[in-house]
Amino acid sequence: MGREITTPTLGNLSTKKHNAPNLLPITNDLAASRTHLTEKITALTKKVSTNANQENFRELSEVSLARPIMFNKRRGNVAAMTS
Repeated sequence: MGREITTPTLGNLSTKKHNAPNLLPITNDLAASRTHLTEKITALTKKVSTNANQENFRELSEVSLARPIMFNKRRGNVAAMTS
């Protein structure tokens, strides 16, 4: 006899997969990431002020874009499309 999955069982697997909870990151990790990004943005802003070139602007734009993407999981691809 073959290894077949019945239709109701397949439906149950699909339902469980779609109803699985999304695990949220730990608060400490989010705080550490936010602090790192804020410090990086501040440093890069000063760097751009003193030496305005394409590489510095690119790095600043990437770090600045990372912050809203990190906190807006569902619409991250929308922000990525704008760059």
